[in-house]
Amino acid sequence: MPHHDSAPPNSPRPRADLASLVELLRSMCSSNELRHIVWLLEGGDRLYAELPGDSATLAEFVTETTLLLNRHGRIDGAFFDALDSKYPGRREDIARVRAALGCDTPQTSAPSSPSVEPSADASEHRPSNLHLILDRTQQWETLINRCTTKSNENLAFLLHGDSGQDVHLFVNRIESEWQEDCFSYIHQTRRVPLRFGGDMARTADDWGRHLRCAAGFGSLPLRRALERVTSQDPVILLFCESPLSMATMKPRALDALKEFLTDTLPKCLSEGPFKHPIRLLVAVEHQHPTGPTAEEDPLVIEIETALRQAAGLTFQPLPTLDFPPWNDIELLLREKIFGPERYRSQGLRPKFKKVYDSVDKEPDYTQRTFSRLADVLDAAITAHLSSS
Repeated sequence: MPHHDSAPPNSPRPRADLASLVELLRSMCSSNELRHIVWLLEGGDRLYAELPGDSATLAEFVTETTLLLNRHGRIDGAFFDALDSKYPGRREDIARVRAALGCDTPQTSAPSSPSVEPSADASEHRPSNLHLILDRTQQWETLINRCTTKSNENLAFLLHGDSGQDVHLFVNRIESEWQEDCFSYIHQTRRVPLRFGGDMARTADDWGRHLRCAAGFGSLPLRRALERVTSQDPVILLFCESPLSMATMKPRALDALKEFLTDTLPKCLSEGPFKHPIRLLVAVEHQHPTGPTAEEDPLVIEIETALRQAAGLTFQPLPTLDFPPWNDIELLLREKIFGPERYRSQGLRPKFKKVYDSVDKEPDYTQRTFSRLADVLDAAITAHLSSS
């Protein structure tokens, strides 16, 4: 949690002296990671409000944030302590820049950077980050653990949940938060669309073309396209641009996808390993709650069967996305949003349990959704932080 009592700041440095720090941060941080670190500094809530918006490129964000910290005298020991804690694999580089800037005497360390961003951001130009990081712990950690412990294998995942669980938000989280939560093992992400140029995939070759174009090598054969896209890092192939469902997936497209997974892609993989592995994830959404359950949904059953049969891919099941339980929500609030001491001393449990229950106990099932829970929690968190 951020400190609101400001310590005496350091004097601002000449801009030219900051070049090595800017270079370090650009090579090491995502924009979200740097936001988190700023929030944790003393006076971080005020600094956070002055950070560049989401339209800034990474280079612009790092440069402007560095200048902001410099103006407020916050390029100090606490800042480098936070970098040290967040990026243990870059400690030598951090120490070198720290010494060059005269911050080699450790100050009070900032708390370890959490994996989520506080929801006090007042910006109206982006969705609440809670929609990406709220709960989903079991599924998220399973995905990260499998990709890191089975680091040299080509893996296949099936992610599914009913329409009230906003499966697409979990897929968005993979794109936006992977580097944040798994910075020691970076993956690229590519979305493989059901439709490309307005045309739905109707054959296995169509699916191969969509994958090649998503990889950025549409003119190359499938094998060469995958060799190129995996030449630097592992790649997560996200099928599709939105979760598949019985409403959107026509029988011909489904048959073509099954053929691609069980025949076309395995033939490609049989030619030998890539420099880095692929991870293929298919997202499926079934109707809630009147449609078939996950165990009964024919789309889930057929795609899982195809993934299990795909030679060259190791199938890794993910837990079904369900409505988040209170224990997981409280853990997020206590450990990541407010911090244990603040959560306890301000007696926040009853307040936020009531907010949670307002959605969990909603008799109208169309209102008991993941996105609505994120909305009401985000509003409650923002209101509390604004009044405290």
